[in-house]
Amino acid sequence: MKLTRRSLLRLAAAGAVAPLLPACAPKEGEDSGTTSDSGRLPTPTRSAEPSPWDAPGAEDATVFPSGLRTGDASTTAAVVSVRTTEPGFTLVVMEATGETWAEVDRVPVEAADGGAIVVLDGLAADTAYALAAYVDDTRRSSVGRLRTAAVAARIVRFGATSCLGDEQPEQAPLASVAADQLDFFCFLGDFVYADGSRTLEGYRAFYDAQLARPNVRAALDSTSIAATWDDHEVTNNWSWEQVDQAWYDAALGAFRETLPQGAGPTGGLWRKLSWGETLDVFVLDCRSERRDGRYISAEQMAWLQEGLAASGARFKFILNSVPITNLQPMFGPAEIDDRWDGYPDDRSAILDFIAEQGVTGVVWICGDVHFGAVTHVDPPGGVAAEAWEVFVGPSGSLPMYLVDAYPLDEQFVWLTSAWNWARFTCDPGTGEVTVEHVGSDGSVLHQVVLRP
Repeated sequence: MKLTRRSLLRLAAAGAVAPLLPACAPKEGEDSGTTSDSGRLPTPTRSAEPSPWDAPGAEDATVFPSGLRTGDASTTAAVVSVRTTEPGFTLVVMEATGETWAEVDRVPVEAADGGAIVVLDGLAADTAYALAAYVDDTRRSSVGRLRTAAVAARIVRFGATSCLGDEQPEQAPLASVAADQLDFFCFLGDFVYADGSRTLEGYRAFYDAQLARPNVRAALDSTSIAATWDDHEVTNNWSWEQVDQAWYDAALGAFRETLPQGAGPTGGLWRKLSWGETLDVFVLDCRSERRDGRYISAEQMAWLQEGLAASGARFKFILNSVPITNLQPMFGPAEIDDRWDGYPDDRSAILDFIAEQGVTGVVWICGDVHFGAVTHVDPPGGVAAEAWEVFVGPSGSLPMYLVDAYPLDEQFVWLTSAWNWARFTCDPGTGEVTVEHVGSDGSVLHQVVLRP
């Protein structure tokens, strides 16, 4: 697909909820944050947005078979991906101005190899945008919405899930995502189960089938995404001993054009997204750099350590396709080489670094294992016994029903085999992250307040 960069022309001025589990309590003498009697102002929230843009024309699913998707929104830019059967299109960009939408740009885009990826920059920080691709005044793509990242501290709300298989064909949990108009949404791997594919066309067929599901499309249309992959975007439990470069490139190309993203420091998938004073998001690649006994490359490890140490954000979320939680109390050595547990040197390198450097505000988020959970990374006594990891999904894959029989304890705070996605509400004033796992009917399966 063709990559295009265009600066904007600034044409406008401007279920029952489970009881709360114990959070990380403030240490003695520590300020508990923003409360009604603290004397502080409440943490700001984002500005209101207009009703969804009623774009002229009609959506043409033949010309635009997979809609319009945005990813990796920053304070000034976002990556936009459009698949089309036409040789080009016009990207119409609308900006939220009070209670209305104002057109701020029309970007002519040449398509190649079935579409284009556009790096749209010149955007205003912490502002809502609506986008649609047109081939004429009457035929368009679906309408996409995004929110650019904030700089100043405010409450940020985002979602996350993983494992969109075929056991729940409607991907019912995702039906409730769009109504939230989240700041962004994270996909943590196994967006498709494309095992058996070897070519770009083969992989595209799986993504096209996934994007044809209304609940998936609605979630993608509703906000920008931050995505990483696991194994099924290439093939189940793949390694470099079985996958050659052409195979890998085909899988990567289909992944990036479907879930658009910026390139990391070395051009790979690992990268950082910043939401100013509130949070930084560290997107890991825990699959394609497994070589020579390493779970992630030395370069990725150094980048993660340096980024965490340098971050001035209140929260540091690490998007991690496979758990870093010590799962040996639950699973023993079973499939240990498919998670951080099987790479003890790398696991210790990052967990010891966080502890020794006194990095605060870290929350790990993972997918892969087909159950939702809130856990401590280590059992009591471990170096990461106070660190949190949130397991998200599955949204459609076969659940791991065995976890329903596992007894909860100090490490495994909550577990569910239900299909789910998780909503994170991050308040930098109180230092609290409210985590809600949302089920297939839109109800909250569980809520917990963390203070990392």
